[in-house]
Amino acid sequence: MRHSPNNARLYALLCTLVVVLGIFFRLWVFNSHESFWKDEAGLARNFLTHDFAHIADPFGDGQAIPIGYAQICKGFEHLLGHNEHAFWSVSLIAGSVLLGLSAILFGAILPAGAALIALGALAFDTTLIQYSVEFKAYMMDSLAALLMARAFFNYQTKGAHRNAVYLLSGVISLWISYVSVFIIAGLGLWQLWEAFNSHPLPTPSGRGRNTGSKDPVPLGGLRIIMARLCARPFLRVLWVNTALASVFAVLWALNYRFLDARGFFSGFWKDHFVPLPWQPGFIDWWTNTLPGIIGWLFGQEQFLIWIFFVVLGLYRAWEINRRLLALTFPILLTLIAGALHLYPVYDRLVLFWAVLLTPFLALGLFHVWEVFNKQYRTITLAFALILVLPFLHPLHRLSHSHDSQQLKQVCMAVSRAARPGDTIYVHNRAAELYKYYFHRYPPVKGVKLVFGQKAETLSLAPYLEKHFKGRHLYFMYTEPCYQPDEIDYLGRYTQARGELKRDLDMNLAGAFELQLH
Repeated sequence: MRHSPNNARLYALLCTLVVVLGIFFRLWVFNSHESFWKDEAGLARNFLTHDFAHIADPFGDGQAIPIGYAQICKGFEHLLGHNEHAFWSVSLIAGSVLLGLSAILFGAILPAGAALIALGALAFDTTLIQYSVEFKAYMMDSLAALLMARAFFNYQTKGAHRNAVYLLSGVISLWISYVSVFIIAGLGLWQLWEAFNSHPLPTPSGRGRNTGSKDPVPLGGLRIIMARLCARPFLRVLWVNTALASVFAVLWALNYRFLDARGFFSGFWKDHFVPLPWQPGFIDWWTNTLPGIIGWLFGQEQFLIWIFFVVLGLYRAWEINRRLLALTFPILLTLIAGALHLYPVYDRLVLFWAVLLTPFLALGLFHVWEVFNKQYRTITLAFALILVLPFLHPLHRLSHSHDSQQLKQVCMAVSRAARPGDTIYVHNRAAELYKYYFHRYPPVKGVKLVFGQKAETLSLAPYLEKHFKGRHLYFMYTEPCYQPDEIDYLGRYTQARGELKRDLDMNLAGAFELQLH
C-alpha cells in the first residue's frame, strides 16, 4: 500500500533498522555455533558419499532434502570446504534474503504500521533465527512461501512479463522446497477462481457485456461456465499453473518420489498427520513472548491471544484487501493433506506457515493500535511498550543459547582423551551421528571404536560387562533414551576424574568415561 510522503522516509528507515538487526541476530548465532545437531550430522554424512553428479540420489540416515537445496549446499561445500559453517551459510543467506523480501512485500500489501509489525515478527522470531543457521531445508520453505507471495501479489492476468516472473518464482520454489507444492497449489486455486469470476458474462451475440442495459442477457449455466473457462485471462492463469505442475512432476520423478521410501512419514511422523493447531511449535516467538505478555496481563492462555489477533487480522484483510486471504489457501491444503495422511503437520515441517500468517497477525495488532490511538491516547504508549518488550527476547535467548547438540565437542573431547587400548562404545541411537564426527576427528591408532546395535539396547548393562570387562571404556550417547537400570549402571562406574557428560537445554550429547571391573 502507498504511504504518505511525510511518513515514507521514516518507514524506510525503521524497516532498514529492523532488517539490519534481524541479520545481526542471525550472524550472531552463525558465529557462536560450532556443532551440528543429530539431524544435521545425519544429513552431512550423505554429502561425504554423494558427489555433485549423484546429489539427487536418495539419502540415507532417514534424511531427504530438495534437489535445489542439495545442489546449492554441494556448491558451497566445494567453495568453502566440508565444514559446518559452509552448510550453514546457505540457510543464513536464505534467512537474510527473506527479511529483504519481507520488507518489500509487506510494504506493498499492508498499511505502514502493520507492515513494520509483520517485518519485526519475522526478523525477531527466534524460531526463524534458529533455522536461519541450520543445515536443514526449513528456511528454504519459508523463503519459497515469501517468494511466491511476492510473485502472487505482483501477478496480473495481462502482460507476458508477469506470467514469466510468476513462472520463474514457482520453478525456483519447487526446486528448493518440498512444501512449495502446497504454496503454489493454494495460490493457483485462488488465481483460477479470480480469473474465472473476472470475465464479463457474454451476451447471445457474443460481443461481451450488453452496454445498453444494466444486466447481461441471461444465458444457460453451462454456456456461461464454458465462456469463462475459454476466456483469455483464465487460460493464461491455467497455462502458468499447468507448467508449474509439469515441473513438479519432473522433480517428483527425479527425487521427490523417494521422500518416503523408508516409511519416514508413515512411521516416524505417523502421530502428526492429524492437525494439532493448539500446539504450534513453528510460531515460537508469537506464543512464547508477545501473546505471552498480553495473555499474562489479561489472564488468558497464550495461544488464545494469538488466535484473537490472527482472526482480527483476517477480518481486517476482508475489509482492506480480500486478496490477502489467498495466503490462507496453502495452509488449508496442508491441513487437508495432513488429514489424508499425505503430509505431517508438525512444527518445523510447516514453518512456512509463519510467513503466510504473519500479515494477519500484524493487521490484528495494528488494528488494536489504531483503536487505542484514536480513543485512548493516554494508554497508547503503554500498548506500544507491550509491543516492543518481546523484541528484546532474542537478545536474552541468543546470549544464552544452548540449542545446539554438541556432537562435535563431545567427539573431539573423547578422541583427545582416548589412549591406545581404550574402547569407545557408541550407543545405537547415536551410532549414525557420531560416525560422521569420528570420520572427521578419528581417535589415535590403537583405540577400538565400537558402534552399538539395536538389539543390545534391551540388555545394555550385561552386554558391556560381558564384552568389555576390565577395559577402559568411553560410553557415548545422545538423548536420554536409556532404562533406569542402565543409568544406574553407568553412574556406578563413572570415574570422578573423567566425566565428559554435556547437558544442554534442548538436546543431550555426551559420554561417560568408565572403568569396567
